[in-house]
Amino acid sequence: MSEIMRRVDRVVLNRQTARELARLTTETRMEQATIRAISAVSEYAISEVQYLKQVQHNAEHSNVDAADAVAAIVNLTVASIARRVSRFGNEVDW
Repeated sequence: MSEIMRRVDRVVLNRQTARELARLTTETRMEQATIRAISAVSEYAISEVQYLKQVQHNAEHSNVDAADAVAAIVNLTVASIARRVSRFGNEVDW
């Protein structure tokens, strides 16, 4: 027989080891989902902050008199977004 035969090795686990392996797999998947959620929220927040900074830049050039007010509003909003993202990360990451 010239074909390569695939050999199937099966590892025998007792029930306790199998349960522990299943628990670890579940915990790992939950941690991965948590990391992905925090990453997605952070990326979305970054894009929102970039948009706000662009709006601020445009508003400051179109109305120089309102530059200070626009900057204060944008900076307050950016700080609020940062706090909410941080709070989300703390609440989700147990």
